[in-house]
Amino acid sequence: MRTFLTWDFIVAVGLLTITQSLLAQSGRGTLTGIVKDAQGLMASGVELVATNTGNGEENRATTTSAGVYRMPYLPPGNYRVTASLKGFKTAIRENV
Repeated sequence: MRTFLTWDFIVAVGLLTITQSLLAQSGRGTLTGIVKDAQGLMASGVELVATNTGNGEENRATTTSAGVYRMPYLPPGNYRVTASLKGFKTAIRENV
């Protein structure tokens, strides 16, 4: 049976948020989260791409062995986030 990545991986641990930087009030944020598969197992090696829908700028991250990812220094804006891993269906979240 084929397993699909779901967006529950973000909700399962807490929040998918863009937070303000604590240092120097740079006007930048950080996107962090944990990726889990449909069975709730941590997913390592997942490539995440956050695309700024206003200017098309892309930021990339890959999950650790614990399923954790972090994209620091993101400028404010709306983002489309995709999560992909070979053998899994790609998950897409709009208006992040």
